[in-house]
Amino acid sequence: MGVAHREWSPAALRAFGLEEPPSPYEVACFTLGQDAAQSRRFFQGMSTRMPKVYTSAFQWWLMGVGDEAITAILPDWDYQRGRYIEALMQQAGFAMWALGTDLTPVVRSPIQARALLTEETRYRKVRRALYETTYVQTLLKLGKRPRPVERRLPSIVPLFSTWAEKADFLETLSSSQEHHRTLEKGNIWWYMVGVKKYKSRTERKLVTIQDPEFESEGRAAG
Repeated sequence: MGVAHREWSPAALRAFGLEEPPSPYEVACFTLGQDAAQSRRFFQGMSTRMPKVYTSAFQWWLMGVGDEAITAILPDWDYQRGRYIEALMQQAGFAMWALGTDLTPVVRSPIQARALLTEETRYRKVRRALYETTYVQTLLKLGKRPRPVERRLPSIVPLFSTWAEKADFLETLSSSQEHHRTLEKGNIWWYMVGVKKYKSRTERKLVTIQDPEFESEGRAAG
């Protein structure tokens, strides 16, 4: 759990219809690694195309739950995952992202360029218009990636790409937790003592400017 699957099943690969589909890790990051509000809107849209149980199963699988565990609940899971991916490929934003190719040939305005770099709902119609262009539809039908570009992923991702990466994280977790405990003590000191000691907002601001680490290391030591 928490580590992406390394590959898709043959049925899932066929559902993409692409010669170079995104990896399970890339799909997990793109669909689950957005800010919470956008992720909810994305999967709410999918729930109108597929039963919600498959949205839930797909999310759990992306987060690393094994096929055998999901199949025990949904016997036709592999088939339904393929159908789910087919539905995903009908989503304008997801399909153009999954292509992983330079789409500047269809961009005619800054608004269109911006629409390809965000999942904001205000650009939904713009993305749909780009998706329906002959150029994009041809690429999707042929499954080609003529001008490859790196697929856009969020800076904060929801899972690990490998077990080795997870192991490295767990090794450093204790020191990271200790650091956060120190900061938490500093927060307590600030609100219990510091605010009373430096009563005016101007004085508190001046102390912070003079000693940038006052609000972390300094106040903890106090």
